[in-house]
Amino acid sequence: MDEFHPFIEATLPHVKSFSFTWFNLQARKRKFFKKHEKRLTPCEERKVKNEIQAEKDEMKTKWASRLLAKLRKDIRPDSREEFVHAIQAKKMNTACVLSNADQKGKMRRIDCLRQADKVWRLDLVMVILFKAIPLESTDGERLIKSPNCQYPSLCINPYHISITVRELDVYLASYLNCQQPESHDESMLRPDCAGPNVSDGFLSTGVFTIPELYNLTRAPILTGSPSMIPLDASYYAYRDQPALPPELLNGSSGGGG
Repeated sequence: MDEFHPFIEATLPHVKSFSFTWFNLQARKRKFFKKHEKRLTPCEERKVKNEIQAEKDEMKTKWASRLLAKLRKDIRPDSREEFVHAIQAKKMNTACVLSNADQKGKMRRIDCLRQADKVWRLDLVMVILFKAIPLESTDGERLIKSPNCQYPSLCINPYHISITVRELDVYLASYLNCQQPESHDESMLRPDCAGPNVSDGFLSTGVFTIPELYNLTRAPILTGSPSMIPLDASYYAYRDQPALPPELLNGSSGGGG
């Protein structure tokens, strides 16, 4: 079965637990909105988030395995070995990982849940899966490829991808800096700087606290030591697929998600 393929066995330990919560939470929010034509309240969304996080580890692992199997098919066979190496090395100086282009020569989009009504661009999926960055499906324009990325339009190496930071992000970060996430304690706030509140013109609509995000985005979906299966091209690739034409390998990354 695909779920036990060596490619999955090698990369699954590096998937962040947060990705399961995030993709499922976005799907539940969309489903509720389509059914009731209104958004979940923060209290309702927090309840949904807690329900998702309470799912059994076996279900989370099965979800991640199926998604990795789907991603493997979207990665060019001659890039699968490089993908495993990049995920295990977690370094920017790894090689590009080329995805199969869509009919227009652009980066493909996939659904991340069964019977999902939303598709996500492959590079967004990679960043959420392996870096646990809480991006929306429409945040594709916030992604930027590193200078050493040779094929930005089709490369999905998560360590070739950065997030653009705007002035508002910097402004809000100055507030968040008042928190002490290293303490993992929500009560540990500097008394002279308690962060944004309603009187400052800010109203948080998120359901994750700073300490919670700090912990969740670091936790792997599997417990135990990450797998370091020896790299063998025969494990991950088939060599019978022709090379992509040059015109599909050049250009900038696609539009928003």
